[in-house]
Amino acid sequence: MSFQNIMEEIASGLTGDSEKDIAYLKEQQEKYRDHEMSPQISKAIGRLMYRAMPEDRRREFDEAVKKQKIRWNEALEGVQKERSAEGADQEKLEEALARLEEMTAKIEELLEQGRFRDDGETEYHCFFEMFEMILYEQVSGTKKRQKSTDDVPVAAVYAEYGTLLMELGRTKEAQAALEKAVRWAPANCRIAFEYAETFKVLGEMDSFLKITADTFRYVFRPAELARCYRNLGYYFIELEKWNEATACYLMSLQFDKDAQNAQAELYFISQKTGGELPKPSVDEIRVWGKEYGFPVGPDENVVRTAVKYGMEYYRGGRYDLAQYFLKTAFDLTGDERLGKLAVSAVNAMRAKGQGSRR
Repeated sequence: MSFQNIMEEIASGLTGDSEKDIAYLKEQQEKYRDHEMSPQISKAIGRLMYRAMPEDRRREFDEAVKKQKIRWNEALEGVQKERSAEGADQEKLEEALARLEEMTAKIEELLEQGRFRDDGETEYHCFFEMFEMILYEQVSGTKKRQKSTDDVPVAAVYAEYGTLLMELGRTKEAQAALEKAVRWAPANCRIAFEYAETFKVLGEMDSFLKITADTFRYVFRPAELARCYRNLGYYFIELEKWNEATACYLMSLQFDKDAQNAQAELYFISQKTGGELPKPSVDEIRVWGKEYGFPVGPDENVVRTAVKYGMEYYRGGRYDLAQYFLKTAFDLTGDERLGKLAVSAVNAMRAKGQGSRR
């Protein structure tokens, strides 16, 4: 039988009596435990169970989920504070690592039990904001419904674990943890940069380049765009391609003009080459971009998508979302028309009493 037929048959056995229906649905979950579509069936039955619950039990369930989310986030924030605390010594870092190992072990247990398992209709990911999900759907081409792991911060835990392992010099282990973080948060640039850093430290420069070039497709903040170009600059310095490196650091400064590390690298290049190199032309940068797989400026699809959604939400009267997307597009391009529209959206949002998305 097809999934739809199975679910129709299960639904036909519901009586409207909450206790009887929940017991019946648990039996059905057990019945289909070894079925090839077991994850999909189990999740669908879980949704039927939730609907079968009386109102008070639903509230209790929602409250329990909310409390679980708070506990996870508080534990993660505690570890982050320990790691970043001024004067944190090796012992403190090791203590933070032990707590993260406990957290990752709990996540692995949940995953083994089938929590957040993709099926034929649904994918589970961690998206830290709305635009990440939109870009992921476009880049991946997926047609599946996206569901969040919000009640368990899977990607954030793996990312923090990987970052701390890097600080402790355990780069290979950090790479494995960050690879998991990327799997769960495929459109988050901060995590991608941390993952790329492991390849840089290990001297695996081709992988460092590929991850950096791929990340452009998800960049929608100027500071992140600047970081992409600094990564490219580092790659070209390693190859002693001074013109290409200069171009990338100059591009970086266009999006983060106060970045001292970019300025320092340009000074280093001038010292290595006996003086300042001529400023590369846009045409030269385009040639290098085509050869190495990176855009000149923000990715065109990112800008186009931000404008498209911004205008659609503006016309639809969702000024909070319009401001979010139009401000994003303006920050990337400096297009004054977009800036004026973003301001207009803010004014309309205040008039309507909508909350800002940023």
